[in-house]
Amino acid sequence: KGFAFVEMDDSTEGKSAIDALNGNEIDGRAWKVNEAKPREKSRW
Repeated sequence: KGFAFVEMDDSTEGKSAIDALNGNEIDGRAWKVNEAKPREKSRW
């Protein structure tokens, strides 16, 4: 299982990339592409 983070210059480019890549199959594996969400602060 792998993962990556990518930064885009604007949100329109990011949404286009998500739409183009999400669900595509590469080397027999379906890609799941979404926007990163900030982590919630720990209560500790």
